[in-house]
Amino acid sequence: CRLIGQILASLSLLTLWQVRRHPSQPLHHKEEHRAVVLCIHGFHMSGNCFYGVRQHLEQQGFATFSVNLGRPYIDPGRYVERLHRALQKAAGYSSSGKVHLVAHSMGGLVSRMLLERFKQDANHISSITTLGTPHQGTAAVGDFSLPWLKTLFHPDSDMLARLGHFYQLAPHI
Repeated sequence: CRLIGQILASLSLLTLWQVRRHPSQPLHHKEEHRAVVLCIHGFHMSGNCFYGVRQHLEQQGFATFSVNLGRPYIDPGRYVERLHRALQKAAGYSSSGKVHLVAHSMGGLVSRMLLERFKQDANHISSITTLGTPHQGTAAVGDFSLPWLKTLFHPDSDMLARLGHFYQLAPHI
């Protein structure tokens, strides 16, 4: 009963957050921020999964944004487009025009794809932190996965092997 109560309480809070706030908007508007942080979610997630992290960072004086890359199983190029637009928006909110990226799992790979496709976006990035990103691929993507999942996540993926690393794509970051 206690576990079910905790689950229901968590779902209620997440539902309230979803209804109340669009994830691309800052949690709290302040005139000046020390820095702007853009959170990028992983596979089967949404920008709302960073609620607690964003709340903590906002309390520290940071402006935070998160991006919804879109539903799973779509062309990863569309994720890159959405991240590009979110980065432009977040950079416009920053007085320096620069943003710190925090990317979870697939979000780290999409960040690398962004820097390959939109090289100029490196000028808007102060730092990149990836959490649990399968930079070398993951064996969790087995033989029965959808073809594009294998293309993106499998350790033997040609696309993953060709994808530049952050130190190559943006050496100043």
